[in-house]
Amino acid sequence: MWIFFSFPQVKEQYEKQSGKNTGEFKAILVSTRLVAGTNYFIKVHTGDETYIHVRVFVPLPGSDEGPTLVSFQANKTKDDELQYFEAKDEGKSVVTHSKTPYPVHSF
Repeated sequence: MWIFFSFPQVKEQYEKQSGKNTGEFKAILVSTRLVAGTNYFIKVHTGDETYIHVRVFVPLPGSDEGPTLVSFQANKTKDDELQYFEAKDEGKSVVTHSKTPYPVHSF
């Protein structure tokens, strides 16, 4: 699956919200949920053995808004399952997402 939005913009939002600077910020897995736009659930490698899960909302085409980091879960591992989680529900996965996550392809 391809991610069709500015991922560096999501990295900037994560660093601002978390107060952490990351060298690496590479999407590994992605799962989506369609709403009035698309929610992306993404496993991100942030260096060494460190991973986070992010929830990013991308509005429908025609909107002047870009991608928005809605929420994130820190302290994840490479083997942690990517699951659906609510906005601002850091650390608490509440419902398993029904779709199988897809590996992310690089350009």
